[in-house]
Amino acid sequence: MSMATFDTLKFANALKAAGVSDRQAEAEAVVLAEVFSINFREVATKEDLKRAVADVETKLREVEQRLNAKIDLLRSEVYAKIDQAKAELNAKIDTNHTKLTGDMYLLRWMFGLLISLVLAIFVRLFFFQKTNV
Repeated sequence: MSMATFDTLKFANALKAAGVSDRQAEAEAVVLAEVFSINFREVATKEDLKRAVADVETKLREVEQRLNAKIDLLRSEVYAKIDQAKAELNAKIDTNHTKLTGDMYLLRWMFGLLISLVLAIFVRLFFFQKTNV
């Protein structure tokens, strides 16, 4: 980290101009410079903040990429399950359609047979009544 600079000579000269003795002005400048060096040792500079922001932005991009990858994986899994469900439903529909088609043919055959029998009975009854008369 960079450290802020403190001009001790300028500070001491300002104190001297204000009427402070040379020794006292120089002592205050040295003490104040030491206080600044201790207290501001960990103060962040603009460059430190820029680096920190750049690090955070990099980490955010990495997190975003990982999230997008997970979303893509989940999306593909969901689509695969949907496709599987569609295939299973289509298979069941085809099976039921085949069964219903077979049942319809059987019902048509039985209905045709029933109508034929009924017609045969009516024809016989009609012809036997006319021939017996």
